Amino acid sequence: MKNLLLAGVLLLAIARSGQAGEQGAPYSAYVPPDKDAALTAIKTHALAAQKSGAKCSAWLTVFGAKQKYQIESVDDKNVSIKVGDGNVLIQPWAKLSAEDIGSLAKSMSLENGRWLLAVADYHLANDDAAHAEELLTLAVNADANLGSEMSKRMAFLQKLKAKTTVETLPISQPGLA
Repeated sequence: MKNLLLAGVLLLAIARSGQAGEQGAPYSAYVPPDKDAALTAIKTHALAAQKSGAKCSAWLTVFGAKQKYQIESVDDKNVSIKVGDGNVLIQPWAKLSAEDIGSLAKSMSLENGRWLLAVADYHLANDDAAHAEELLTLAVNADANLGSEMSKRMAFLQKLKAKTTVETLPISQPGLA
């Protein structure tokens, strides 16, 4: 009975100190939002940027080619971009690739550190370590007061990069060395 009580106290102390959590991660560890929640945050920031009157352009793939387009407007369903001689193309968010959404969000972040963190979260939610790292660098350059929020994301990013490296290692085949 004494050992059971001691084990319970030890588990409680570990939990309170942040040393154990789901799958061995600390309770304070960063977990990226799911893809839908990350996209919702992107839309919220894009709407705020639009309301501020900022003129933004982003590299987007339209008609099969990546080009820089002026963003005319955004809402919760669509992104309107200027193509050609002032024509406006309405593109549903659902038709944009994750890379295009990230590019659009980055351009509409207005160099706001917290907004850049939201864009990094979007890339982390989509397992895109390279773009997430770029956005985290931009975020800390824009706002040096991000502190623990940044360090938690960087720790997660390192795990994501390690996971991605392991998943992309070539499999050796007998006789092909």
